[in-house]
Amino acid sequence: MENGVKKLVAAMTGCLIADAKGAGHEMNSREDLLSNVQELNKRYFPRDPKFSKGYTPGDYTDDFEMTLAVLMALKEGDMKLNVNVLYKYFYQLYFETKEKFGVARAGYGSVSKLLEVWKANGYEEFQKELLKSMLTVKKNVTGDDAPGNASLMRMTPIVFSKSYFEMIENALVNALSTKPHGYIVFSCVALAIAGRYLTVENGDPHHLIDHTLKKFEEWRPFIMNYITEKREQMLQNVPNREEVEFLELEKLDEQFNHMSKQLSEIDQLPQPANPDSVYGPSFVYDKEVKKCNDKDEPDPIDGVNYYKLMYPYASPLKGKTGLGAKGEQTLYCALYCLKWHQQTTLWGNLLRIILFGGDTDTLGVCVLPYIYEWHCNNGSCNLPAWLFDNGEMYDPKIKRYGFNPDDFEKLVCSNLKP
Repeated sequence: MENGVKKLVAAMTGCLIADAKGAGHEMNSREDLLSNVQELNKRYFPRDPKFSKGYTPGDYTDDFEMTLAVLMALKEGDMKLNVNVLYKYFYQLYFETKEKFGVARAGYGSVSKLLEVWKANGYEEFQKELLKSMLTVKKNVTGDDAPGNASLMRMTPIVFSKSYFEMIENALVNALSTKPHGYIVFSCVALAIAGRYLTVENGDPHHLIDHTLKKFEEWRPFIMNYITEKREQMLQNVPNREEVEFLELEKLDEQFNHMSKQLSEIDQLPQPANPDSVYGPSFVYDKEVKKCNDKDEPDPIDGVNYYKLMYPYASPLKGKTGLGAKGEQTLYCALYCLKWHQQTTLWGNLLRIILFGGDTDTLGVCVLPYIYEWHCNNGSCNLPAWLFDNGEMYDPKIKRYGFNPDDFEKLVCSNLKP
């Protein structure tokens, strides 16, 4: 099998495993997960009841399904992403799942409403609603910009674009395909750069964040020109366009600078503890320990500064620690995890991801794809065998890679042993 294809299939394997495992812990707080940490490596867990309809523990979620749609769209376009082709595959996979389970995979958010409009009222009405959705700037309860992390969760195949130029362009197409925003543009491009650095270029993860920031600056003029052109195209038929708060270039510069500054500071955070060492069989969570941890300090248990990486925490957790479904914080957590991935085993990495709490499946699909192959090839693929005993890995639609149809079967569906 061609090496690039092998890397891509391995990355998609990591994506599926992270999504399926993370789904059972989504919107659990870090505190609650620590109380049950010895059980995490024994089985797939059921999802929260509000997400569980039609779901069996071990099923993948919208995160992997939409990532699969990106891969299918890339294959149709000779590895160049087109937003109309992307939505065609969103539509196809969404309604195939709905027919199979009687319900769509929870998490499609605003995209599910658009696809339902398409089915009920036709493609032209869908296009109108899509533009309206794109021009709606999402705010959080304090009135600040709060774009979600949906675009980040489906980045995996884009990392393996044919050229660096096509990767950056594909990342931008993806970033602008749902809720365009400066934070999401930065995050998608940065995650693509980081993923390629680790997989295609075999870069040193300790230099990952610095490399990502330098590469982003190198491509910044192209990114700004690309967005200027796309903004003009999208607004050409919009009345009162001067009143539309959408991808304004001055704001983009501020948003890019803000995220660059935050990542530079995150790059200076000290090395965290090895999860394999910390959360061994003798670990018992002492709830009183958490009270010693001031807001902007390393966690006393594992040394991770959760406040710096992901505050404000997910609102459903009501003050407990956990990643919200926000693009900005998801990128910070992902690059931090990627930087320190060689410090522990593959299971240690998956455990670290889960113990962030909150949006664990999305953080997982932003991290595990890019390190799965490295750990397997370097003797640290110590994932429990039950993670591979997963019926959905045999789902026929996963095999629509356009490669040799046996590739996925050989690399993913063989019940790999640790």
